[in-house]
Amino acid sequence: AIDAIDTTHFVITNGPSQVFHLRALNEVQRQRWVTALELAKAKAIKNLEDVSDEEKDNDNETPVTALKEKLSELITTHNLVQQKHHELMKVLADVETGKEETGTNLTKLKEKAVMFR
Repeated sequence: AIDAIDTTHFVITNGPSQVFHLRALNEVQRQRWVTALELAKAKAIKNLEDVSDEEKDNDNETPVTALKEKLSELITTHNLVQQKHHELMKVLADVETGKEETGTNLTKLKEKAVMFR
């Protein structure tokens, strides 16, 4: 599991015995790491499923199987984009309501916009 602690810190847990505490230089870098790790995790899970499927059925890839794989990739990408959208909208709402200092909000907004691209 990947859990964000604050804007630059996050923790990765791999079962009960392994815990990694990481700190990025800034929020943009942290988010890039988290996104890369989430994509790598999704790809690893997909590869495990593919190996399992191949062991069960050694037939050539059918169009339906190819579409299922693409759908799985699309869902993963959609979830990540949706997560970035929610983060961007939260910062935008903070800017509009003036919750924090304007400079801080604008910096956060710029960082989130960069991540969303």
